[in-house]
Amino acid sequence: MQNMQIINFMGKIEDTRRKNARQLAAITGGPAKFARKTGLSDSRVSQIIGENFTRNIGNKTAQLIESSFGKPEGWLDSNNGQSELIQAHQQQSSYDVILLVNADDSDEPVGEIEYWDARGSCGGGFLNHIEKPKGKLIKEASFFSKYDLNPKNAFAIYADGESMAEFINDGDMVIFNRAKTTPISGKIFAIEHPDGLRIKMLRRSIDGSWILESKNTDKRRFPDEVIPAEQEQILKIIGQYVYRQG
Repeated sequence: MQNMQIINFMGKIEDTRRKNARQLAAITGGPAKFARKTGLSDSRVSQIIGENFTRNIGNKTAQLIESSFGKPEGWLDSNNGQSELIQAHQQQSSYDVILLVNADDSDEPVGEIEYWDARGSCGGGFLNHIEKPKGKLIKEASFFSKYDLNPKNAFAIYADGESMAEFINDGDMVIFNRAKTTPISGKIFAIEHPDGLRIKMLRRSIDGSWILESKNTDKRRFPDEVIPAEQEQILKIIGQYVYRQG
């Protein structure tokens, strides 16, 4: 039993080392830059922090990585990775950084999604337009693969109101793909409407008009809006819905 406990402990250390090293690589700009900074070969870096890693990070390699990044001895063995990642991004820019990782908390490399200083209306009232990115959301690489999303094409805004409930609720962070701006009936989009930024499902009517549909079943409070076909040009699609997180 004692030997089993030791094995489990060492396994956790190796997992922690790999996770922190991967996050250092993400901060640096990727495995290639990580290799140059540490003096390790590209193949060795792939072996120790790649998706299909084949080697653990030994003590000498751990010390090399720590010294290359100016970290104290034993840093790779502690739970410093995520806080260091956030601090590094805050030092590199004036952006806020929001850690928005997947629930499985895996050790994958991460990507970034711009978080815009805007709110998309899911109800009504005053709306503000997209002006500038405020910060970054950090998501694991598997998120982008799962949703076929290039981080460069992703942006996120807060939902404002309840017209899309129960699917999208007030205050949810909603991620969109700016590479997909072709209107598709039955899909949700961020739309720059003359009255402001909207998050709505598009429906095409038989007469060619577009309906900005609310998912909320209370149509008295949240009526759908009809855009005649001849006025279609007033709608500017900013991006197609990808994901929401409460």
